[in-house]
Amino acid sequence: MPEHLWTDAVQGVKRLRTRAYRRKTGQVIVEGWPEVSRALKAGVRVDAMYLCPEIFQPESGIPENIPVTEVPRDVFAAMAFGSRLKGILAVCRPEPLALADVSVPGDATVVVLEAVEKPGNLGAVLRTADGAGVAAVILCDGKTDLYNQHVVRSSIGTVFTVPVTAATSEQTYVYLRERGCAILSASAHAAEEYTAVDMRGPTAIIVGNEHAGVSDFWTRRSDHRVRIPMQGAASSLNVTVSASILIYEARRQKTL
Repeated sequence: MPEHLWTDAVQGVKRLRTRAYRRKTGQVIVEGWPEVSRALKAGVRVDAMYLCPEIFQPESGIPENIPVTEVPRDVFAAMAFGSRLKGILAVCRPEPLALADVSVPGDATVVVLEAVEKPGNLGAVLRTADGAGVAAVILCDGKTDLYNQHVVRSSIGTVFTVPVTAATSEQTYVYLRERGCAILSASAHAAEEYTAVDMRGPTAIIVGNEHAGVSDFWTRRSDHRVRIPMQGAASSLNVTVSASILIYEARRQKTL
């Protein structure tokens, strides 16, 4: 590729680090083979793929129908986010999922993340949701972009494998009630311990903002407010840890 075209490619990828440009184009950065391969398996459209032969060690072949541009190490380093150079980067165009398109099977677990701010937390919860077989993750009143590169990275590409959608709290509440979900909200001040609640049927786990926790909207409408026992000086756990504990308790109960 001529040098001036490398420059254009680098600038195009760099612009996708901003939320405004991702929204404008519908494109996202996916970097690293696990992340790229999961996007491919999920059928996500790939507009461009950049590969650095000096760095990339393929675990399997890249589909022949994907356009691949080989670039030298310095060009790839300019494209890559941070210092973690994996040698493969794709510009993808995922299709947003509407709330009405999310399916909740009979005994499913749905995770609702309310106003979560940190992309790393969102990505970590998605990774847990993927591992535990969660039916869907719903972002309510979201304060971070689902396809922020930190989300893609911290989820290790499971942002493409877990059904994820965004909606208001009001829309989500109606959706959950129509599907017969028991609603559980996590609170450090709740009387009920999480292990005492029956999660064998369709269950929605509500986890709140990193600083404010679950809002009054959800605490007033929850069938159960549950707490995770704390014995140390801290009064609560990180949102990703809390979500993981509740998600896997739901899975444990459903597999008894």
